[in-house]
Amino acid sequence: MGSLDFGPFLALSTPARARLEAAGSAVQFAPGDPILREGEVADAAYVILSGKVRVQTSSQLRTLATLSRPAVVGEMAVITDEPRMADASAGSAVRALRLPAAALRAAIREEPRFADLLRDFADLRVARNFLRRDSPFGDLPSDAISELAGVVTPVSFDAGAVIVREGE
Repeated sequence: MGSLDFGPFLALSTPARARLEAAGSAVQFAPGDPILREGEVADAAYVILSGKVRVQTSSQLRTLATLSRPAVVGEMAVITDEPRMADASAGSAVRALRLPAAALRAAIREEPRFADLLRDFADLRVARNFLRRDSPFGDLPSDAISELAGVVTPVSFDAGAVIVREGE
């Protein structure tokens, strides 16, 4: 089994997955080492090959997730081209495949199905992180957060719009 034979990476053609994996580089982190920092510009995503990675907000020191193989971390900022939304650090000794942002973005451009699945994956993680970090649901068990994240739909409102009216 290759490093990218899981989740949204399975939507890539075999040659595209091989190209993306070949563009990556093996990295290691000792327990406690930072992998990603909230607010950083995204230069890469990391595929966890072994060990545990803790994802948390730096402002609230709240753990959003603990990830282990097979998982990818840091892809959301690469996809959205926005600063990273959380810190990630090694919870144990971690081996990972560092995927440069340019290689991941090239795969997204080449394979629309992969792009769609990766965005869906990222959207679900955004919803989960929002519920865990910025809502009154943050203290729910992880399974409940994940279930709720799967059914919420993002909406936006203009400034001053009435969202709920008493009595309706």
